[in-house]
Amino acid sequence: MKNVTTFGSKTRQLLLGAFLLASSPIFAMVDLGIKEAAQDLLDQVKEAAPYIIGLVFLVAAVFNIGKITGGDRDYKGFFVGIGLWILGVVMLGAIFNFLVSYSF
Repeated sequence: MKNVTTFGSKTRQLLLGAFLLASSPIFAMVDLGIKEAAQDLLDQVKEAAPYIIGLVFLVAAVFNIGKITGGDRDYKGFFVGIGLWILGVVMLGAIFNFLVSYSF
């Protein structure tokens, strides 16, 4: 089959780039409502935070309850395990608050 030259790949790329550059001000003018949606989600997460933290504490207790119910009880391991779970929640909360502190 012979090399048939049609509308070249470079020409297509240049036209696509020119179209995107020409239409970008139109996209910039459109308000998608992302800021309001993000603020609503943030408000919902702030309302649910105490329940989430309580749930994490219960899950930590359930996962570590085997350390104090068996024959070789390890109370220190139980409290260390729960402490690590709580430390993880506190770290995630700190990261979340740090990210949320920026304005959009």
